[in-house]
Amino acid sequence: MNDQKDPFKENTGLNLHEQYMKYHPQILSNFEGEMPKIWGRKWKANTTIGKLRVVLVHRPGKEFLSIGKPTPWPPYESSLGVWRMSWQPTNLDELTRDYENLVQAYKDEGVEVIERKPDPNDPPYQVKAIYTDDVCHPVVYGQVILRMYDSIRKGEELPTYQTLAEVGELEFIRHIRRLMPGDGGIFLRSVGDDCLVTESFKQDHILATTDTFVDNIHFTLDYFTLEQIGKRCMAAAVSDIATMTVNSLSGTPV
Repeated sequence: MNDQKDPFKENTGLNLHEQYMKYHPQILSNFEGEMPKIWGRKWKANTTIGKLRVVLVHRPGKEFLSIGKPTPWPPYESSLGVWRMSWQPTNLDELTRDYENLVQAYKDEGVEVIERKPDPNDPPYQVKAIYTDDVCHPVVYGQVILRMYDSIRKGEELPTYQTLAEVGELEFIRHIRRLMPGDGGIFLRSVGDDCLVTESFKQDHILATTDTFVDNIHFTLDYFTLEQIGKRCMAAAVSDIATMTVNSLSGTPV
């Protein structure tokens, strides 16, 4: 027998699933039609994946003080259920303290913290924006800004995009540079040159370079064979080594 209490059911009369069904139905609309209003404009931002090095967070703000007031979306009610909350914050002190403790825990582990722009609405209402992973996911070539599910989440896309865009390519390179070793020791040339030059166990040096080649951007399978594409990729990579004025017989492309 499960004696665990359900705060949603106890405080609103509905469990979380029932609240979704009653107050938060999925909005079906045309993606392109939402772009100017919800997404702002076409976005592009780059990031990295793997070990947690950079994290996106959202500082709790005055949007939590809007709970208990009529929502700016249908059904324009003020109940906890329509706000999808089981309690109503009366001040921001506790929320802010927990947020700052979390941020400090990240920083203590060497994680760089990026704070998402605040809720731009007047009055603010994005009480679910604390779930920053819901609105954007890192992929190989950058971030995918996701289309949010319902009225209480729609609108998070724009400040998330703006924050990531401000990080930008140069800022992304700065993040990578900070994580990489500089020149010195076994690294004769590190970030900022055409390729990495490092000492090997022998007397020779190892030169390493990498690049990205994307179908329909740098080549197309409609016109090029796999052999031609391979030669094109190799030529671009080797050219980086050539700019280091290294004889092809004394360098090892990786």
